[in-house]
Amino acid sequence: MHDSEGVIGEIMALVAVAMMLTIPIVYIVLRSRRLQRAMELLHSERMAAIERGMELPASSLEVLSDQIAQSKRPRTALLPGLVWLFVGVAIGLARLSDGHDAPLMVGLIPAGIGLAYLIYYFVEERRQLPKQAS
Repeated sequence: MHDSEGVIGEIMALVAVAMMLTIPIVYIVLRSRRLQRAMELLHSERMAAIERGMELPASSLEVLSDQIAQSKRPRTALLPGLVWLFVGVAIGLARLSDGHDAPLMVGLIPAGIGLAYLIYYFVEERRQLPKQAS
């Protein structure tokens, strides 16, 4: 009975890892297909305008990139730094409450990544943000 529980746990772990790897791949493939389809439509629109002797329409991708550039806030390292830090702390505290031999070691990796983001934000990025706003 105990052996079958171990097998089920291993199968669940394999399924979880497979899903974690599959989701980003599916996202990338779908995004690239959507971009490819948009490029095909833009090409056919421009070719039809050329055949009819009309003025070429503005590139949809140029218009889209201009809209994104205007609406996009500058990215900072503050939010990802806080997220990584608190994830690491949560993992460390969860492992500490379980009473494992090395409770904090697992949580140190994401906590270290979070601290690196925060150090970068406070040392470098805060200095650059006022310059970009000017």
